[in-house]
Amino acid sequence: MFIDPVEFFMISSTSLKKLICHYFPKELLPTKWECTDKNPLKNIQNLIDASNGKLMVYGSAREIYDNLNLFRRFPGSHHKFQFDTTEVYTKEPIFYQSMKRIPYIYKQDYFVILQSIISTSPLRKFETEFSLATITAYLKMKELSLPALNEMVPYCAVSAALLQTGIQDIQHKFNDYLENPLLQLEFKKHTFEELFVQWKQINPLFEMESIHDSLQDLLKKFIARNPIRDNEDVFKRVFAWSQLVVLQLDIFVRDCETLFKPKPSTKPIVRIFDDKPNKLIMAYELLDAMKQAQMDVSKLEEEVLEMPELSTFTYQQVASRISPQDMRTIEFVITPITVAKYAATPIPTINKGEYCILASDFLFNLLGNMITAKKMFQRIEPSQLNVIREFFNFVDNHFDFTYGIQFIDLELVEMINSELDTFHRMLTISSKGPSDIRDRQQEGFTKTDLSNELKHLKLDLIFPEICELSEFYFVHLTKTLKIEKLSTSDVYGIVEHLQIDCLARRFPKLAEFIHSQLVCSRIFGYQCQKCFQPKEPKVAGVEAVEIESKKELTIDDSAETMKRKITLEFANKVKETLAQLSDLKNEKPKKSKKQKPSQQLVPEKVKSNPDPCQKCFRTSEYHNKTKEDFRLEKIETKRLRKALKESQKESEEKSQNIAEKDQEMLLLKEHVESIQREFLKYKSDMNNVNNETIRLQTTQLLEHQQALAQKSLEVIEQKDEILHLKAQNQSQQTVIAQQEKSIKSLKEKSQQLEEKRSITNNTQRLLEETEIIHKILVDTLKAQEIFESESPLNKITVMTSRICETSQDPETKSIAKREFRYFARQIEGYRRSLKKRINSMKNETIRSDDIPELREFPTFSDEFVKAYKDTLKKDAPLICAPLLKLPETIKSDELDDKECLVCLEDMVKNQDTVKCSTCKRQYHTTCVQKWFKIKRICPTCNAGLLDENEFPALS
Repeated sequence: MFIDPVEFFMISSTSLKKLICHYFPKELLPTKWECTDKNPLKNIQNLIDASNGKLMVYGSAREIYDNLNLFRRFPGSHHKFQFDTTEVYTKEPIFYQSMKRIPYIYKQDYFVILQSIISTSPLRKFETEFSLATITAYLKMKELSLPALNEMVPYCAVSAALLQTGIQDIQHKFNDYLENPLLQLEFKKHTFEELFVQWKQINPLFEMESIHDSLQDLLKKFIARNPIRDNEDVFKRVFAWSQLVVLQLDIFVRDCETLFKPKPSTKPIVRIFDDKPNKLIMAYELLDAMKQAQMDVSKLEEEVLEMPELSTFTYQQVASRISPQDMRTIEFVITPITVAKYAATPIPTINKGEYCILASDFLFNLLGNMITAKKMFQRIEPSQLNVIREFFNFVDNHFDFTYGIQFIDLELVEMINSELDTFHRMLTISSKGPSDIRDRQQEGFTKTDLSNELKHLKLDLIFPEICELSEFYFVHLTKTLKIEKLSTSDVYGIVEHLQIDCLARRFPKLAEFIHSQLVCSRIFGYQCQKCFQPKEPKVAGVEAVEIESKKELTIDDSAETMKRKITLEFANKVKETLAQLSDLKNEKPKKSKKQKPSQQLVPEKVKSNPDPCQKCFRTSEYHNKTKEDFRLEKIETKRLRKALKESQKESEEKSQNIAEKDQEMLLLKEHVESIQREFLKYKSDMNNVNNETIRLQTTQLLEHQQALAQKSLEVIEQKDEILHLKAQNQSQQTVIAQQEKSIKSLKEKSQQLEEKRSITNNTQRLLEETEIIHKILVDTLKAQEIFESESPLNKITVMTSRICETSQDPETKSIAKREFRYFARQIEGYRRSLKKRINSMKNETIRSDDIPELREFPTFSDEFVKAYKDTLKKDAPLICAPLLKLPETIKSDELDDKECLVCLEDMVKNQDTVKCSTCKRQYHTTCVQKWFKIKRICPTCNAGLLDENEFPALS
């Protein structure tokens, strides 16, 4: 069956709940909500419904699910969130690209790819789910042995394709593998303990006890659904397939050790974190990679050791500090920084098991927690801002702005969040619950609506300037998005950004931190004092008022107080200007007890008339106002006339459509009536047909009854005959039973005689077989003792090293290295052959014919012997000489090997073969003749080998 990733690799409800608790602030999560459905979208929708609108700001269930997947796409996320060991990998691996266009991947994500390679299964769905859980447990066990989380390796698609081919071969030959005795299960007691002991014997690769505990729980659940006694074949198939796949994966892990061992020192790999437009490199990671590659880091090390642990360089700074040669040697892998809607994706550090995020992402998460989750500024008094200042001073102590953009460790993040809870408990919180943003999805929010919403949230009490700032934010956002009104989701974002802006105005260190991390633009509409120079205010007709003593606005001074100061100064300046104008005209206005403000700003032409007609002035104003109203009414009338014409046109179109539909209804009504008439006619015809059919069936039924009565009489007669035959048969069976008793007694006597003979023969054969096996075991143990005492691998290492050190000839060194690789491979094969032979003889029921043959001990090739003698001026010593004593002649029907290395098929006795005199390997004559057309050397040891038919021996 095909393994669909959407169906088999879906996150479980238990793991989804753990992930949600890490993603959302605890204040937003309801105390009780159902998370039991297999579909994660339904579980998230249940969470949204149970939150009473608190999670509306996070979007729909699909948006939250996508953000959760983005949040957990980092290596080792299942361990970080404490997912079950037997749960399959449910996240997608991320492929990165180096600056040399080479694909790279985290080592932990390589195991996710190994799981995804298993694309088909010979089992049923529930069996496949259990087997995949077992296979994933093995992969996670291997993942735990990795040295660090930040190491990356190049992705090899060829090796992955070969592994996929091997797993597909298992499926094609699965029925043959089931017959293997090593994969058989014995069911005696049908208990869990009996089954788990056999499972551990079949799966020796699972070494960690913690994995055993998880697998025991998994197996118990599977047995609860599928009892052992009724499903023996199910357990055989499940255990066999999972073991075969695990063995295939283990071979891949061992063959590709370079992918999973600590990173090599020859080619350092350094990550470039792409946080557009910034390209950042962790200083300590760069230093560590260059040290492992043994590069010169004397100058760089002095600078880095003075920096905080998670400080960064930009790519340009690194290029200015490192030589061009080292820059070409280092493999820079571009790693984009991903951020979910309200949480940053963790990044692995060079310290084992530790993660970090950008300090700017941490700050916005912290502010979002204060503003959105705790709604702190909707529930406190302005006098309590001192507590908030103390908290920001505490956060400031953990950062040093002089070193630019920084990362922050997740353990420090958790500590600061815990400290935030402590400060939050110190505040005097209003007993009345905070208000929520009202939903105006259909109407939308205007500038006035936004200001009213801020007052509804009571944010103007602690931030008096927030309503005035909202006007600028509204204009800025609507122009950017090219809309007239804001949606509810837009208002959620703008309210949060407005509060951050107000906090930055009150806490200079917060504004300094935002500017140092180059994230001023992340606050939509925020104007950083260091990024933008404020413009001087200008008033038409009056020169700009210069205030002599300008003081910076502190936290304790409110915006309203400053407004009043500026207004008073401006009014005094206007009074002085008017007084100077009156002096120039030499006019002495009459003193009055109280002068109206409107009289101070009367133009000069009006003042020339000492007694203007107030009625005429008001009439003129009323006339102008009426004229303007009349003009507006005309415009409105035109608009209404146009709307009336459009509505009349629409009404006519609707009337025409209604008439057309009425005509269609009449046609349909006539059509329905004609169909009804045809149906009635068809019904009457069917009734006539049914009556005729019933008459015919009745006639046939009577005829069948008569025939049945006739057959009943025949049956009665046959029963009488049967009873008579039964009586005869019973008498014959009695005679047969007596004869069978006599035959049985004779057989028992004969069997006893045969058993006595077979016991005698078996005893003699067993003694002979035991002597043969004992002789083979003694010879094999002697060979093992010689092999272990003489340590042939060390000897060949010394010999080849001596040749490489002595000789200056590259060809001689190449021969020595090739001989070492060949000899090491052959020695390992000989050691396995010894071990396999001894283990097979531990089985008490084995026969001498079933004992595997011991392969020949390898000897040196002729070219190596010659090279050794030419280089060291003496003959090459024999290694494990007692093991080289072999019979000089081989019988024609006896072969040294069971497999031809050319065609990879087993050899058959009395078959034509060709034998290499150097390595003693034999090949099919037809196969080796095809090989000679390409090369005239031995396929195993590369020694010279010729076809005897083409080059016969000289007499």
